[in-house]
Amino acid sequence: MNCKDTQVIQVVLDGLNNMLKMAGTEVESLAAMVEECEGLDKIEALQNHENVDIYKLAYEIIEQFFSDEGNEDTELAPQAGEQGFEFSAVPDNQQGFNF
Repeated sequence: MNCKDTQVIQVVLDGLNNMLKMAGTEVESLAAMVEECEGLDKIEALQNHENVDIYKLAYEIIEQFFSDEGNEDTELAPQAGEQGFEFSAVPDNQQGFNF
């Protein structure tokens, strides 16, 4: 994806996008493989590409397959109490550091 030819980059992104779409139940393991070989970093860098189509495709891939939105850990979210929000660094079901 470091190629100067925009057509080559577009073909690679299209292929990756199609593979992730067709992965079905294996999409998480395929996404993990992409991350392990630093593919996600390269895709993120392509979001700054001068070609709008490449930017859009890179953005779409990240949003669909690598975004953590909606997967927030609800145990770490602040709880609303009578006096405002209450923050806890350690969920109730876990032990903190013991020294």
